[in-house]
Amino acid sequence: MRRCVTGPVAVLIGAVLVFGALAVTPTAAGAISKKQCKALLKVGSVDTTGSNKSFDPSRLKAIGKSFSKTASKESGKLKSALKTIAGLYNSASNADNAADAAQKLVGNGVKYTKALGAISKAITQCTLSTVPSTP
Repeated sequence: MRRCVTGPVAVLIGAVLVFGALAVTPTAAGAISKKQCKALLKVGSVDTTGSNKSFDPSRLKAIGKSFSKTASKESGKLKSALKTIAGLYNSASNADNAADAAQKLVGNGVKYTKALGAISKAITQCTLSTVPSTP
């Protein structure tokens, strides 16, 4: 089974993660449980088996659904950020073509960037919490 995160989004998420890792220090105050981390680290993965289309709205819808499902397991700002991303993907999935989908995502750039920032901080916290400390 192949898993895919939409290309440009994966690059953007990667960049946000790098900068987020430099700015985030895990603290007990905003700690995320292992269960929440597990759900969060799977978000955005969709099965692309059998899809040969260059623009496939069902993929965008599946990614939106993935973010919505993960949001139901989270709380606070992280839940809000996940819902925001889900809404943006769901909106883009209603586009007629790739250009319209991109326009819907770009048109919400500020909301998208803020939401990705919150998600990347949480992912960074999850990642750093799994790294063993050195004695």
